[in-house]
Amino acid sequence: MGLFDSGDVNPEAQRLADSARGKSVTAKILTKTTGGVGSFSVQSILADSSFLNILNENEQPHYYFANNSKGQIRDGDAVGAGHQQDFMSTVLVTDQRIILTAAGNRGNALVYGSITDVQTKNGLTKNRLSVFTSNHEYRMYIPNSATQSEIEAAADYIRTQAKDAPTVNSDLDTVHSLRPIWDDTMRTGAGNTDPLDATPQGAYVNQERVDKIRDILDPDERVHYLTRGQTVDVEGSGAGSSWWGNDRSRKQGTRGYVRAAATNKRVVVKIPQFTGTDERSVPYQSITSVDLDAGLGGKRISLQTPGQTYHIQANFPGKPEVREMTRFIREQIAGDTTTATSTASTETDPLEQLEKLGELRDNGVLSEEEFEEKKADLLDEI
Repeated sequence: MGLFDSGDVNPEAQRLADSARGKSVTAKILTKTTGGVGSFSVQSILADSSFLNILNENEQPHYYFANNSKGQIRDGDAVGAGHQQDFMSTVLVTDQRIILTAAGNRGNALVYGSITDVQTKNGLTKNRLSVFTSNHEYRMYIPNSATQSEIEAAADYIRTQAKDAPTVNSDLDTVHSLRPIWDDTMRTGAGNTDPLDATPQGAYVNQERVDKIRDILDPDERVHYLTRGQTVDVEGSGAGSSWWGNDRSRKQGTRGYVRAAATNKRVVVKIPQFTGTDERSVPYQSITSVDLDAGLGGKRISLQTPGQTYHIQANFPGKPEVREMTRFIREQIAGDTTTATSTASTETDPLEQLEKLGELRDNGVLSEEEFEEKKADLLDEI
């Protein structure tokens, strides 16, 4: 039975709270959009609805948890994270599914038949509930205002429900009146090229990470490599003297991570800001050189153009894949014709390409070994 249920409350919500296995489910939680009982947060739960309105017929909630800053996390990437968020991220464990919400109007139902394992971890300031499927890890951080015994009871209940449920291949289902947090069925918009259809492609590139930059991609753009960091510095920006050097300015993601993508067209950078999104687009034909700094202070890709140099911090992925991305950008600069999705014209005069390769070698873009390899390929065409 839920705690703190008194006064003028919805009878159906009170009935569900009385039937809940855990004390965390209350009539107030099921009917209100304000922060949960016992939480110091003033954030809301849902923007235009309540749990009572999104439950299926005869669905019984049993456990409820929320966090106000960590968001919903799948495979390490968070949705609805950050203290500036207006809405809490929640987990409602019912007899039919696990309802996950984020950002006030987004939600998915995790299907019991897809679950392979459940783990909990007790920390000094927060607890963790992790649910695993064959495809993903879904992780929820829970403040210590929720008791460890309640979290463990929820984990045991999820294990029992998963064991008894028919096995399914799909992790997620939709939730009434909520936009999906993760939409695994809609990889592309109508008439668009699938941005994941790219060769070569880094292991860090997946559907969820591409979705975070989809709004800045062209309809026919394909993603070969992705990075995630905190900042991008622009040298030669006319900023004058600054903390980061002469004539060098810094853009930092204040509403999320800075993400850079090497596509079949360009290097594009998305910088989420409180007041909107900043975007930097660097076509391959404008890049004169690319360098990778992988020292103790982290990884940084530097793109030199005739006017500016872009220093892109790359905390993720690891050094080998960032090195692959750097090499891929060099190939696009050189007009490499062996890449499957290269946009370089096959009708270009090989002698002109050879001359360009020589210039790239002289400018330090290509090593002598790379120059000789590409020169041999071009001479075969003459």
